[in-house]
Parts: sequence; structure tokens; C-alpha cells
Amino acid sequence: VGKIIGEDYELLTTTGFPEEKIVQTVEDIGIDMVFMGAFGKGGFREFFLGSVTSFVTHHLTVPVLLAKSRDRLSAGRNT
Repeated sequence: VGKIIGEDYELLTTTGFPEEKIVQTVEDIGIDMVFMGAFGKGGFREFFLGSVTSFVTHHLTVPVLLAKSRDRLSAGRNT
């Protein structure tokens, strides 16, 4: 996204529980914005956001841009 709109960005990789590592990394580094997918395999509430996305959006104070995947949504449909 940053490349498309001409903004600086950095791709980070790490290990651990995703929801905790995302929040910790954002806070430790001082990241301005998070871009992430918005569909998971959890229960009813997480059906719409995903458990990791739900955790991150509730624990961060920076903007979180969510994107859904059409491929992921259609993958579970019977054809």
C-alpha cells in the first residue's frame, strides 16, 4: 500500500503469537499505521474480523487498515 501511494513503508517479520507480536512491535518501534487482513477462522465475532485482527484493533491506538480477501471468502463455498 505504501508503495502504491508513494509513502515510505517497511515490511517486518517476527515469530510468536501473532496478535501479541503485532501489538508489541507497533508499540516498541512506534509504527504509524497497520495494514492487515480481516478474515479468520474463529467464532461468531471473529467470523467477521478474525481473532488476530479483533485483538489488534482493540489493543492499538494507531490506525489499522483492514482488507478482506475475495479468494478467502469464496474458498469455503460449495461449487
